[in-house]
Amino acid sequence: MYTMNQTLFFRFLAVFFVQICISFSVFSQTDTVSPKVYEKPEVMVEFPGGTDALIQHISQELTYPDQAQKDKAEGQVLVKFIVSPQGKVMDVSVMKRVHPQLDSAAIAVVRNLPHFKPGKQDGKPVFIQYVLPINFSLGE
Repeated sequence: MYTMNQTLFFRFLAVFFVQICISFSVFSQTDTVSPKVYEKPEVMVEFPGGTDALIQHISQELTYPDQAQKDKAEGQVLVKFIVSPQGKVMDVSVMKRVHPQLDSAAIAVVRNLPHFKPGKQDGKPVFIQYVLPINFSLGE
């Protein structure tokens, strides 16, 4: 059989193992609550300088990829993103695709937008979903 010291050691290991299992169980069940994202807040986000400045910024920063031009690809890419309560652009994705390189160019220009003036709900800055159409035209 086991000596008294060995028995105590095995009991210690068993208790230690149970404590470790409980700890992992608690950490794995931590609630991750996603913040509410508004589509139509009381006060909508605003680009610095307004809509005209947003259009101008995009037209200055947007590049038409060479391969997309060779493929004669054109159309409107719809880009969806979230503006955080701090005005930061995040979670950029394409809702309507046109051409892989046009989609990537649209995502790149949106990811690099400067901070917006945050939108508000009940007087507090909140997460706002924004959909932005970006047009690509060869103009031929």
